[in-house]
Amino acid sequence: MAMGFTHNDIAKLLYISDETLRRHYRKELDTAKIKSNFNVAKNLYNIATDPEHRSSAQAAIFWAKTQMGWREVERKEVTGANGGPLLIEGASDVIDSRSLSPDQRQALRDILTMAIAKQIEAGPKIIDVDYEVYDEGDEEDGDGE
Repeated sequence: MAMGFTHNDIAKLLYISDETLRRHYRKELDTAKIKSNFNVAKNLYNIATDPEHRSSAQAAIFWAKTQMGWREVERKEVTGANGGPLLIEGASDVIDSRSLSPDQRQALRDILTMAIAKQIEAGPKIIDVDYEVYDEGDEEDGDGE
């Protein structure tokens, strides 16, 4: 397919059958889209690198986004009163792992392991991690802890 035409459309334009088109023009059919994309990219590149062209900025931005992985990012930071942390009613900083399912406990372990690994990669910092994970087989010792 080149310029948006299907093989069947091309055959109709040439007044031949689809089978005839494929039999005699296989190479052209296989490379048409690549050649079209190449020509468009070459033209876009020429516009983007020509400071005199009136669309050079737009072409350069498009090229950077599609070929160089650039992107526009809009970030919004949400804070609580006076820029402080968000306060959520009923929320607690403590997770009682006994109330979690086995899958949730495993997910929590994975999250903590990844967080600790990232801290270690970030450099020599003191890592203070204090948490307990209760497995299904664990029993409480009767003192509420």
